Amino acid sequence: MTKNSPTEKTRKAILAIQNELNGSFLERSDVIEGMIIGALTKQHVFMLGLPGTAKTAMIRSFAERITGSQYWGQLCTKFSSPEDFFGAPSIAALKADQGLRRHPDGTIRKGHFILLDEIFKSSAAIRSALLTILNERIYYEAGEQQIIPLMSALLASNELPTEREDHAFWDRIPLRYNVERLNSKLSVQKMLNGGGFVKNPTTITLKELQAAQKAVMEIKVPASVMKAAADLFMSLREEGVDISERAMMQSAGNVSPVDGEPILSLVKASAWLAGLEEAATEDLAILSNCFWRRTEEIKEIKKIVMTVAAPDMGDLDKIRDQFSKIKKIMKEAENTHGNLGDIFIKVNDISKKALKLADRAKRDPRIKKKLEALINEVDDAKNALLGKLGMWSDPDAAEKVIKARNSAAKENAGSPAWGTHKKK
Repeated sequence: MTKNSPTEKTRKAILAIQNELNGSFLERSDVIEGMIIGALTKQHVFMLGLPGTAKTAMIRSFAERITGSQYWGQLCTKFSSPEDFFGAPSIAALKADQGLRRHPDGTIRKGHFILLDEIFKSSAAIRSALLTILNERIYYEAGEQQIIPLMSALLASNELPTEREDHAFWDRIPLRYNVERLNSKLSVQKMLNGGGFVKNPTTITLKELQAAQKAVMEIKVPASVMKAAADLFMSLREEGVDISERAMMQSAGNVSPVDGEPILSLVKASAWLAGLEEAATEDLAILSNCFWRRTEEIKEIKKIVMTVAAPDMGDLDKIRDQFSKIKKIMKEAENTHGNLGDIFIKVNDISKKALKLADRAKRDPRIKKKLEALINEVDDAKNALLGKLGMWSDPDAAEKVIKARNSAAKENAGSPAWGTHKKK
């Protein structure tokens, strides 16, 4: 991929779209990456989340950036009928004895990007009817096959399937994300201030996306990555994760709807987005968003995948988890007699770990941006704590002062540790 080639320009435009969406939809970077990977590989994306977590807005905002494409969406209910998805029956066709034919305009049959909102509230019969469309891009009408232009289906729900008959449907949605409420106070403030929405968003054309899909298929996958993928699947099974062969094929994109060739399309797309010509073991990290059926499985699957694919990314997740716990303690400290001095020491320790990881992983573009975002958030927390403690010195120097004062406080039996916060 040459520096000024059309596909390289498209790749940069897609990265710009990704950055814009990340700025508009805070704490949704993994989901946004998944939508882009899904579009590049013609795979489907599922989002689980409570109402009001911007699932539908994200999907619409992404689809609108692909000019020349058709977007179609449907809110599913238990009363949804075939007419809602496939069109009203043609009376003229029935009178002409042409069998059951439906009016196609304004239906799922015309959409390049489709949204099936609250998909698991629809009936099992409707979901069964959607299988061929999702998997083969074929609609059967009056005994005839019709190829539909579907690129990627984006499915949203606030509940998971419970019926065993849904396993076939579930296996055909490889990329799965659990969309949670905003966790960061800073993110809430940014959202209230406008959330980074852009007036003139970056766009690409449908033809440019199709060219990018072909470029993704040209990415090479070395035998070492293939072996690592096979080892990963077996490791997941050994840990009790229920993965069918179909789920392996679908989740890894091994039978790609792009051109039908046996490939690891999700992995290739990850490498292409990073500007590589050959996939690396790190690109297997995208599979951490596959396979789970219950939310309790998400963390364990991610841990197993990251151990094989990207140890640095696994370390990043650990640091994120530690910081999330500290943020909860910080929030509690605002309403109690929490020790802000001790909290600062913990936040500063997390900052050091993040910076050390950033130095180690600076050559990996997959982790660089995520680390930068975390480091900025940790820095904001450090500065806020220093302000409350009335200290504006170097963080390491402040930590030494806090420890010295804590040590002095301990010598005075019964005295609270220095930095104990009392809400006025």
